[in-house]
Amino acid sequence: MRPLVPSSKMPTATAGADLRQPFARGDFALMAKILIIEDDDGLREVLATFLREVGHVVVEASDGLEGMECMDREPFDLIIVDVMLPYVSGIGLVKFSKERSPELPVICITGYGNSPEKLAQEEHADRVLSKPFDLKELAGAVEALLAHP
Repeated sequence: MRPLVPSSKMPTATAGADLRQPFARGDFALMAKILIIEDDDGLREVLATFLREVGHVVVEASDGLEGMECMDREPFDLIIVDVMLPYVSGIGLVKFSKERSPELPVICITGYGNSPEKLAQEEHADRVLSKPFDLKELAGAVEALLAHP
């Protein structure tokens, strides 16, 4: 497979990450429509900017209820969801999405250790990334899940 992003130095996926380094459009093997559900505005912006820069279409939601409404309105190729969200938890959203579309890949992101990670896996999240993670790790998970639905 081709490399996801040409640069070997990837910013960490945290609010305030420096995204000024160039990203080459078209480096991902497959372009997708991705829903990001994250209540941290800065982190959500970093993730969305990164995924858009490499050519994906990104829809953003700032809480679980808004994420659920997005899933009701339109189909997605992949969902990235924070485990701890207001209104509807990320675990609830994994369950909701998998009940409706079991083949839809879901990446959970969490900063809260093993318990949320285990819950996410029990609800069939396809990947769980612990915060902070680097964008190369996210890119690898996205590419792998899109290449093997």
